[in-house]
Order: sequence, then structure tokens, then C-alpha cells
Amino acid sequence: MTRPTDPLFDQRIADWLEEDPAHAPSQVLDTVLAALPSIPGPRASRAPRRLLATPSSARWLVAATVVIGVVVFGGALYLLQPREAAVGNPSEMPSPSSSSVQPTAAFWTATASLPTPHYGHTATLLPDGKVLVAGGLLRNGATASAWLYDPSTGTWTATRNMVTPRQFASATLLLNGKVLVAGGGSTASGADSTSAELFDPSTGTWRATANMVRPHSQATATLLPNGQVLVAGGGTGTPSTATAELYNPDTGSWTATKNMTKPRQGQTATLLDQTATLLPDGKVLIAGGYDDTITAANGGIPENVASAELFDPATGSWVATGSMADPRGGQTATLLPDGKVLVTGGEGGGPGAIGAELYDPDARAWTRAGSTPLDSETATLLPDGTVLVAFGGRAAELYDSGTGSWTATASGSTDVGYLATATLLPDGTVLVVGGEDNGVDYASAELYHPTTPIAVSPSGDLAPGP
Repeated sequence: MTRPTDPLFDQRIADWLEEDPAHAPSQVLDTVLAALPSIPGPRASRAPRRLLATPSSARWLVAATVVIGVVVFGGALYLLQPREAAVGNPSEMPSPSSSSVQPTAAFWTATASLPTPHYGHTATLLPDGKVLVAGGLLRNGATASAWLYDPSTGTWTATRNMVTPRQFASATLLLNGKVLVAGGGSTASGADSTSAELFDPSTGTWRATANMVRPHSQATATLLPNGQVLVAGGGTGTPSTATAELYNPDTGSWTATKNMTKPRQGQTATLLDQTATLLPDGKVLIAGGYDDTITAANGGIPENVASAELFDPATGSWVATGSMADPRGGQTATLLPDGKVLVTGGEGGGPGAIGAELYDPDARAWTRAGSTPLDSETATLLPDGTVLVAFGGRAAELYDSGTGSWTATASGSTDVGYLATATLLPDGTVLVVGGEDNGVDYASAELYHPTTPIAVSPSGDLAPGP
């Protein structure tokens, strides 16, 4: 049926429904009967005659049917029309689309364990989102084994072994997507190595590259903006060294650069003897560590270092910068979103944990940053700008650089010890793997899930947040 052409048809129905619902049917009937002659088409011209020639009772039966249909149709049009909001207190009228965002608590979950225990290994996030764990120390010495963790399946897959077994080596993801693994202890006795090799994720294979100028174990390795890798400090068999060198991926060669201002290496079982951080201006900050060149004068105990220095790639030179308040070795260093560097944990000159410190590149000075009870840990910058500091997966705290405060977060339930590695995955979770504690090696792995926003609808239903 074609709609009546009366331009006031819809408005009249709306008015009757709103003002006088009881008499709306008869009023609608009169309007419909008046409008029928104007409806075009053959059926429209026959309808009034049939209706008028019908007995009165039948006419009213047909009319009632028409009225019901028109009322339903007109009422639907009326109800679907945009209405002005009722006057009242806006706080008493929740919007259907309004919701608040509430956080869920952070938590840990166990994931598949490595087939064999590892500590002193390296862990590198590859461009495809997988994590390469290579080398490390087993009770029978250094290992050449390497494994790939797939976050999408939560499983480990063996990849080809390294060319050389090594422990406490450095691993650096190059700009071409390959991984440079250099130095470390390569024998059961822990003798430091000059060897280096490359892992190609596209083929899952390793190949040797040029040897370093000097052996380095527990050294730092930093990818520079020009694509070269700076390896500094560590051991050269014995004693600690101040030497540094650069690896050029284009030529596959190493060249010596100027020495640091002070020898640094890890004397105890620490993954890093000092920390190296690439600053926003392209310089490299190295802080802390151990120096065993003065053990005789220090009663046979390596000196914990508080000093720090900066490497300038443009000049290849080192310059001393402010010293930390506490000497420490085996600590962590994290570049914060504001350009400052958070240093936490490590072993100092006395018992107990050491407080955290902040380095300001602009002022070239250190300040206290509160305290954390964790002295052997990993530190991971999370997507929200907080830093997860964890002793394996057993105890963990969060540092908020915006407020300068520490808060406890969830603790894991899986056995992972110190010398574990922590890797931030693409989905924002943190993979913690392996470690050692009191002579026990761990193969376990665990995932830290940070606080996740959850949208709460007015009805109280939960839905994933934005």
C-alpha cells in the first residue's frame, strides 16, 4: 500500500497518540477514509467503493483492521522519532554508552619450561615476536644449546646449537634482524673467549664471525645508532679489563676503541658485571661493576664500583660522569620515558639490599630513587612506563617514574631464581626464564601479566577495556 499523500498524516497520528489515545482509532479511521481517494493506482480507486458498499458491521470490521494497522505503523514512526531529553538531573540519567575503566590486578602464569635448566644464558626478542634463549651454564659447564619460545603457543622449540659453548656471553639484535652473540666463558673452567657468532632467524642457523680483539666475559654490549655494537669491560681471563671494542656488521670485523676510565667485570655469578644504557643523545652510560685488579690490597675481595662513565660514539672516547651513592655490581639499569636511568639492586659493600638511584643525563648527576628489598633481579620497562623489578618470578615490585614511588605487585609461583632473564613480549607480558639459587638450576619459565584496563558498563558487566 502506498502511503497517503496528506503531508500532515504522520503529525496527526502522533498528536492523537500523545494527546487522546482512547479516541485515536476513530480519528485515524476518518483520516484514512478521507485520504484513500487520493491514493494513486487501480487498487486505490476500487477500495473506497468496495468499502462503502459493504454493510455497516463489515465496514467497521474492515475499518478496525485498517485502524489497528495504521496505529501500529504510525505509533512505530512516532516512537522512532528523535526525542528531546527530559529535563532533570543529568547525574540521575546514565547514558547507555557510558562506562568507567577499572584495572584488574596483575598476575603471573606458568608457561612451558625449557627442556634443560639454564642460567647465565642470553634471551633476545626476535623481529617475529619469538624469544631466542642461547647458551648458559649447566652443572657440567657451558652449553651451546639454543631454544626458541613462541608466545602464541607457549612452547619451546630447539634450534641449531651455537658454534661454541658459552656462558655469560652478550647477545645483541642487529638492525638486519640477526643476533650477535659474543664472548663469555667457553669451557667448563670458564675461560673467557674472543669468539663471536651470528644467528639468522630466517634459517635458524649459526655461523662464526670474526673474533674480538680481546676476550670478554660478563661484558656489556650496546647497539649504537649507526648499527655497530659496543662491547666494553668484563674479564680477559684475569684480571678485570677496561678495554672496549666495536663490531661492524657490514664488514663482520672488530676494532678496538679507547679504554674505559676504570676496569670493570663481574666477579661473582652475575649476568652483567656493569650496566650499559644507550641514552637519547646517542651516548652510552656504564655504571658500577666489580674491579678485581686491586684484590690484593682489598684483602682478596674485588672492589665494588660506584663510578660511572659515558662513551661518545662520535669521538670514540670515554668521560667520567657522577658516581652513584652506593658501589654495586650485578645491578640493573633501565632507560625511563623521561630520559633518566633507573639503577636498582646489585651487590654492594655491605649486607642487605641497596637502594635505587636515578641518573639525570642533563645534570650528569645521581639522586636516590627510594628503596626496594630485591637485591638480585631483572628490570623491565612496561608499556605504561612503570618498571617491573623482579627476583626471578618469586617477588616483584613496580617503580612509577611519574611519582617516584615503589609498590608491591603480584609474586610468581614458579621456581625461577636469580640470573634469570626477563623479556618484554609484544603483547605487553614479561617472560622470565631460568636462573639459579643455592646450587639449584631452574628450567622453569613464567609470564607476568601487567595491570589491564577493564571497561565496566553501567549494569556492572565487565568488558575488555580500550
